[in-house]
Amino acid sequence: MARPDHLNISVKPEIVQEFKKYAARKGILISPWVAAKMREFIEEERALEEEKLKNKK
Repeated sequence: MARPDHLNISVKPEIVQEFKKYAARKGILISPWVAAKMREFIEEERALEEEKLKNKK
């Protein structure tokens, strides 16, 4: 298994605290959630790129 990259991100403390409040109720952890959102973003961007390529043809 590939070793994960480590990122340091800056988020306003009040946003982090509120996220933790709601996420804890659902058993959500920050790192897996951020990774899932990154995957969603990548999938959306790939779909947009594919659509642009189709429209060029």
